[in-house]
Amino acid sequence: GDVRKMVSEDNQPYILQAEDERGLSSALDGLLKNRSCREKIGCANRAKVLQLYSQQKMFAAYQQLFEEALHTR
Repeated sequence: GDVRKMVSEDNQPYILQAEDERGLSSALDGLLKNRSCREKIGCANRAKVLQLYSQQKMFAAYQQLFEEALHTR
């Protein structure tokens, strides 16, 4: 999946290439030193999950997927 699309906009700058060890170290260091930034990102991620990825929405999406699969047989 595309993690960058799953997280909040505030979190996206912290999604780095796997081989960017220096960038990851710098990003984590910045987050460790900035509690309010961590809290802001956490709240934004939670809000996005509740809006887009709730259990009810997931069940509805799977139901639609299964119904479409059954109708194309």
